[in-house]
Amino acid sequence: YMEEIINDTGAVCRKPMGGVYLWVKLPPGMNGKTLLSEMQQKGVTFIPGYVFHPEKHKGNGYIRLNYSYPTEEQIREGMVKLGEKIRQTLLKIQNKISYYK
Repeated sequence: YMEEIINDTGAVCRKPMGGVYLWVKLPPGMNGKTLLSEMQQKGVTFIPGYVFHPEKHKGNGYIRLNYSYPTEEQIREGMVKLGEKIRQTLLKIQNKISYYK
């Protein structure tokens, strides 16, 4: 159900073959580090992708979610909040683009 909540945002998450993490590619123009600081205020945490990328700046458009510790309800609530924030951020990006046209 994680994919269902954020698929319409342009974010891409792939089911892992194993392990306890889900990698999410954010829509173009979004930054995982910036998103983290905003989401922490809403009680949602994750690790920005740049932490794991050998060329740090190339991981800015990714986040890594852990699904082994939180309950299903916490995951669902967190994904809903994440989806909402991504949608809000995309709207802001689109409005800025429209303003400069």
